[in-house]
Amino acid sequence: MEARDFRRVRLHVGDVLDIDLDRYAEYFDVVFMEGGILHYFHDLDEFMKMMNVILKPGGKIICSDFHPFTKIFDSLKLEQPTRSYFSTEIFEGEMAHARFYDEEIRKSMPKCS
Repeated sequence: MEARDFRRVRLHVGDVLDIDLDRYAEYFDVVFMEGGILHYFHDLDEFMKMMNVILKPGGKIICSDFHPFTKIFDSLKLEQPTRSYFSTEIFEGEMAHARFYDEEIRKSMPKCS
């Protein structure tokens, strides 16, 4: 059996545009963004420049974002349920990334409201 070096996952909560660049410049191998975060940033150029600063050379950005329109029209043919854009109904559904997993795994994933 070979030895492997597993690093800890550390979370930093705060405004990514105020991140400590002395500490985090070229720090990350991967930046993962999911769940419709891009609409929170007024200047996407500034945001993406920051992502490039904190990535190591050759690092990867993975972004799984959505537009609210996808909730009312299945434009990508992902067989996602659609509803009225103006509905105030609370409903239970799968997490956005669940469709990328096999059915057996999807069954064990928590639902979101």
